[in-house]
Amino acid sequence: MKALEQVLLKIQELPPFPPVVLKVLELIGKEAPFKEIAKVVEVDEGLTSEILKIANSPFFGLKRKISSVQEAVVYLGEKYLLEIVTRSASKRYYQSAHEGYDLRRGELWKHSVACALASEVLNKRLNQKSDHTLFTASLLHDIGKIVLNNFVKETFDEIIKKVKGGMTFVEAEREALGIDHAEIGGYIAKRWNFPEEIIDAIQYHHEPRKGALYARKVHVCNVLCSSLGIGAGVDELYERFDSEVLKELGLSRRDVMMLLCEIQQLFEKTQSLFSMEMDNGV
Repeated sequence: MKALEQVLLKIQELPPFPPVVLKVLELIGKEAPFKEIAKVVEVDEGLTSEILKIANSPFFGLKRKISSVQEAVVYLGEKYLLEIVTRSASKRYYQSAHEGYDLRRGELWKHSVACALASEVLNKRLNQKSDHTLFTASLLHDIGKIVLNNFVKETFDEIIKKVKGGMTFVEAEREALGIDHAEIGGYIAKRWNFPEEIIDAIQYHHEPRKGALYARKVHVCNVLCSSLGIGAGVDELYERFDSEVLKELGLSRRDVMMLLCEIQQLFEKTQSLFSMEMDNGV
């Protein structure tokens, strides 16, 4: 069986993204009442437990114990609820080490969370409001690596040889395997019934000018976090900003430097929350 056929079969083995999370994202996007959102969350025991645990953590420092999802939703607000729900649902895909990309256990998860946080920092820098679609796309942008990891490991020497010959890592993946992790990520997002904006952003985050605005923003978030060394694998060592994308978004060199500082500060600030999530399954 050819490598590409094996890769496509592997996609079918990936557990589906929890429907309850997609419903919560939909409700938040529609600005549904907190009570309606809480009812959907309560159906999932694991998600309920996660939300209550985090709501009662020292990170939020609430003076009274939160004992129901409805209370948690009200206290946390849409922003934190979105972050907790999407991170809780996605972390199970990142549990293993990903040796094909030279990533130890938990590093891909760390990079994914950092990129999601970076999306909020980026939108703030662009004077735009927080965007749950961008947050989700940034969090899941490298989901294709979960499927492609072992195949990259088996053809690593060939891929690196092509990279040293002038190809990008993604181009080398495509040349060696017939497909790259970004394209696989797009397939996965489509299979999970995500919105077109998220599918496009995941598929084109390494080739942002082929995609729409979300792909450009996720590209910037990815390179920012890789530049900071947050969960950056061997492929990210070769990643660079697309200068045309920076220009299109109106980001100067000074803006990039400020973004790097702000992302680092935010990531460090949320380390206690991140560590709790790591201890709870990753």
